[in-house]
Amino acid sequence: MELNGKELPIVKIEGKMNCRDFQAGYFLAQKNASPLHLPKVRAGLCLTGAAVCASMIPTWLAYFFSCLAPAGAACFFLALAGLFGFVIPSTVKSRGAALFASNQTLSLPYAVSFFPDRFLLENEQESILEYWTDVELSLENKQYYVFKGNLEKPLVVIPKQGLTEKEKRAITELLQHRLVSRYRRAY
Repeated sequence: MELNGKELPIVKIEGKMNCRDFQAGYFLAQKNASPLHLPKVRAGLCLTGAAVCASMIPTWLAYFFSCLAPAGAACFFLALAGLFGFVIPSTVKSRGAALFASNQTLSLPYAVSFFPDRFLLENEQESILEYWTDVELSLENKQYYVFKGNLEKPLVVIPKQGLTEKEKRAITELLQHRLVSRYRRAY
């Protein structure tokens, strides 16, 4: 649609980003990079390794009269499960908070206009025009839209808080049609 020779956006939203929202969006992008990046998957693999090592204890006792090696390996895998399940996710979130703190323009009030071929992110300091072809991955969950790729900003997080159901539906339909293989519902 055009008005006086100027193209009108499909949806235009306004908001203000806070550290918690950016941190959650950053974590969402990191854990959805591939299935192996999910903390549950990594911890599950380590727990499987611990179970395999623990199942070797009777055999080691029968042949070597000691269960020190498989018990030690099982403890090692349990420690790795704790690392991948609890420590690394909090480290990734703190990295997101550090990125937010290092970029002062992220905390400014913004307006995002969604067009059929692009989106425009504006605040009082900058105006960023990004085409859908530059978006490598688009994630959506109950709280956020996250865009990642060859963008001027490597990660764009848009909170859904304050959006109407009509706006959410319009944005989701646009992303599903424009970013067919690069759009994912995140968990």
